[in-house]
Amino acid sequence: DGKPVAATDIIKITNANIYNTDIGLQEREQFDLSLDKVVSKVTVTNTKLDPKTYEYNSNFAMVSLLNTYVEYSTVLIEYNITITNEGKVAGYAEEIVDYMPEDMVFSSEINSNWYLGSDGNLYTTSLANTLIQPGESKTITFVLSRRMTGENTGTVVNTAEISKTYN
Repeated sequence: DGKPVAATDIIKITNANIYNTDIGLQEREQFDLSLDKVVSKVTVTNTKLDPKTYEYNSNFAMVSLLNTYVEYSTVLIEYNITITNEGKVAGYAEEIVDYMPEDMVFSSEINSNWYLGSDGNLYTTSLANTLIQPGESKTITFVLSRRMTGENTGTVVNTAEISKTYN
């Protein structure tokens, strides 16, 4: 950052070698945040059937829909994102981005700590002021929905990452 971080007296070497001089350098501790994203819950609402909720704690979740009721169904997917400090230095996850898949719908009413960016991605700064100590984890949640049609069934891949950190 252009700030001096060390100072020393002048060591003048003319016709000799100087060895075993401790100049005070130290190895920097590692700062390392990881992100783990899982599906925690899937709720299927349908105008013809009672709502049904499935509990998960997995990177992969599967729900079967009857073909005759697909057109009447909306699927709500709840995600848990856990940020873990795997390093030796405390720090902050200033911003987390979720790359919302096509055909998914974001509602700010049920995701108050998230916002939709102009690039179509979802962002949160809800952990920006939360110091995460080494070995500690923090979990945040959000929900996306998908109105089902006969053409949009199949696999949905949803990824996220920590886009800004500070220590």
